[in-house]
Amino acid sequence: MSKKLPWFKFWPNEWNAGDITLEDYEAQGVFISVCAYYWERDCELQLQHLKKRFRNHSSLDTLMGIGVLKIENDKVKIEFLDEQFEELSKRKKKLSEAGKKGNEQRWNNKKNKGVLRSHGHPIAKPSPPNRNKEEDKEKDIYSVFDYWNSKRIIVHQNLNSEQKEKIGKSLGKYGIAKIKKAIDKYSECLTGDYFFSYKWSLWDFVARESYSNPSKFLPEGEHFENFKSVPKKVFVAS
Repeated sequence: MSKKLPWFKFWPNEWNAGDITLEDYEAQGVFISVCAYYWERDCELQLQHLKKRFRNHSSLDTLMGIGVLKIENDKVKIEFLDEQFEELSKRKKKLSEAGKKGNEQRWNNKKNKGVLRSHGHPIAKPSPPNRNKEEDKEKDIYSVFDYWNSKRIIVHQNLNSEQKEKIGKSLGKYGIAKIKKAIDKYSECLTGDYFFSYKWSLWDFVARESYSNPSKFLPEGEHFENFKSVPKKVFVAS
């Protein structure tokens, strides 16, 4: 695991809001150690192996009692890591497949390099096909998703097909550079001396034409112009 998927996501706000923080520091420390061990083993861990690794730790019973460690058919389950492992594995597989297609195309281009002939006459070699648009779109969607999460407005863990479609439509309309610029300005509105008080999810931000579509938070957009011109005023979305 350390070479394939060497890290997992950790959100301090979710940790602080969870039941785990009601337990003593020993139990919290054991849980983090179990998470690291679980992730290193590709989220496949038998209960007997867990007990051997963390023998004489009464904290294991505590963690299973509050449900952060679940046991199914003698296998340990940590739900938030299972979700991340599935998502990251799918993304890694798609990127790997895209890389293989690119290598195959470059190899074919190399083999066919030179001049083709038809009926004894030279003809121009056809241009290589454009990059797979769907793969490019998928990369841009996740780029917007990760950029939004980096601003800590509302942190999302996963993307479903409906949410991807909303981001994809917005990308087609505004482009990735403008959307990221609008996210910057929206974050500035929320965290600066002058701010809007309402926090949208990413999908609402890119999809709601009535108020929060990205163009309105670009430097020339109406919301950002209001934000600049009226100091120390709170704008509340209706």
